[in-house]
Amino acid sequence: METIEKIKILMTQNNINSSYALAKEIGASPNVVSNWFMRKSIPLEWILPIARKLGTTTDFLLDSSVSYMNDTKQKSK
Repeated sequence: METIEKIKILMTQNNINSSYALAKEIGASPNVVSNWFMRKSIPLEWILPIARKLGTTTDFLLDSSVSYMNDTKQKSK
């Protein structure tokens, strides 16, 4: 699963309903965040703030072999 797909799922789970809302939560420009979603590419310096806001890890967001939150817990054991 791609990073952007994981972020969208986690946004829904955290009641963040738009790229505008995510931008406000992480202190980024709404236009910039909207562009990330359109391009399906997020600069690495924004992965940590997004992960923290969504209650996940950067490993989960960036590792394409991990599809579910439980996978990250299993890998760390």
